[in-house]
Amino acid sequence: MRHILQLESLVYRVAITSTFRLGPMCHLEEYSSLDELLDIWASSPITCGLWQHSLWIGLRPPIFNAVFKLSVLLRLVPLQPSWRSELDKLEGNFRHCLGPYEAWPSHMGDPDHPPDSGGRPCLSLADQARAAHCLYAYACHIITIKLRDPESTQSGDQIRRVSRLGFRLLAYLAKAGFLSPVLIWPAAIISLAASSPEDQDIATLYINGLAHKSGSRAITSVMRLLHLAWTRTSKEWAAGTNILFDFEALGDVFI
Repeated sequence: MRHILQLESLVYRVAITSTFRLGPMCHLEEYSSLDELLDIWASSPITCGLWQHSLWIGLRPPIFNAVFKLSVLLRLVPLQPSWRSELDKLEGNFRHCLGPYEAWPSHMGDPDHPPDSGGRPCLSLADQARAAHCLYAYACHIITIKLRDPESTQSGDQIRRVSRLGFRLLAYLAKAGFLSPVLIWPAAIISLAASSPEDQDIATLYINGLAHKSGSRAITSVMRLLHLAWTRTSKEWAAGTNILFDFEALGDVFI
C-alpha cells in the first residue's frame, strides 16, 4: 500500500504544480508523461480505503492527470485542431471522473438559496468527497472554457455560470470548517474568476483559512496571484482569468 500511496502522491504533486510551474512551451511528450504512472496505478490490486479519503478526499489519480493535461494545453493556446481533439477527449474523461460541471452537492440545498442556519454545517465523508469533486469540476471547466475561447472572461456568461457555483460552494465549505490543502488548486482557479467584491471576499476567506495546512508561503503566493488578477484593469492583457496565460505570474506560485 505504501508504494501506491507514494505513486498517488507523486501524481497529485506534479498535477497541481503544473498549472503554475510548467515551462511556456510543452509538447506531446509532456502531455502524456503521467500516463505510464496511471497505468501502474490502475493495474494494482491494492486498495487504499480510508487512506485515499484522508489524503485526497476521494479524488483519484485520473482526475489529477486531467488537471496536468489541461495545464499543458494552456501552454499551447491557440490550440491546433489535433489539440482540440485531445481537449474533447480530455473533457469527456474528467466529466466521467468528476460528473457534470453543473453538479451541485444535493445535501447543500439550492445553490441560489444556500441554507443559512446559525450552526456550522456537518459534512459526512461522502459530503466532503462530493464537494471536492464539484470544486475540481468547476475549476477544470473554467480552464476548458479558456482553452476553447481565450477571449472569454470572468464576467462572461459561460465562466460566470460555473464560478457562481464555485463561490457558493467555497462559502459553504468555509462555514463548515472544511479546509483541505487538496482543495487549494481548484479554489485558486475558481478565485481567478471573481467578478465582484463578494466573490473576492469568499475567495480570500477560504484560501487564507488553508494557511495552517498548506503553509504561509503557499497561501501568500496564491493571494499575490489573485491580487494581480483582481486589480489589473479590464484593458490589461492578463486581468482576471486571462492571468492563466501569464506564465511569468503563474511561475511565482508555490503550492
